[in-house]
Amino acid sequence: MRNIKTPRLTNKYGFTLIELVVVFSIMAVLATVGVASFVSYSRQQTLQQAANDLVATLNSAKAKAVSQVKPVPCVTALKGLGAYRVQILANSYRLDAICSGTTYTITTTPLPGGVTFDSSTTISAVSFSVISGGITGSGIIVLREGVLTKTITVTQGGLIE
Repeated sequence: MRNIKTPRLTNKYGFTLIELVVVFSIMAVLATVGVASFVSYSRQQTLQQAANDLVATLNSAKAKAVSQVKPVPCVTALKGLGAYRVQILANSYRLDAICSGTTYTITTTPLPGGVTFDSSTTISAVSFSVISGGITGSGIIVLREGVLTKTITVTQGGLIE
């Protein structure tokens, strides 16, 4: 009888199980770090955008007061314009026109999800007077997103930073 030998494979084709486990472990660690960084960046951008929107509303109130532009409710009610006010609420802020002692809401802007006002340090309202040109309610407004904070300062001279 003839003895048939099967040829042995000496060349190595493919990867071992250990090599595959190491590669997938490294990929999992990198993916976890990437997702965590993206979430942190996203939270920072949400907070920054909320602060930018609030600053734009404050600047709009200031500009309207300086230009003495009367909103439609004041014109139709034949009332004199006294001031524009930005009112800080729990999870939103509101731009109001004060005409002869009556308050008319122009816009209400909600804060993005997760962003809140720090009620212990934030002022409740900033008013820009049409007649005197001065402001009432200068101070700081603190926006909070988890542990992140953004501070907006309104000076007595009307500078918004």
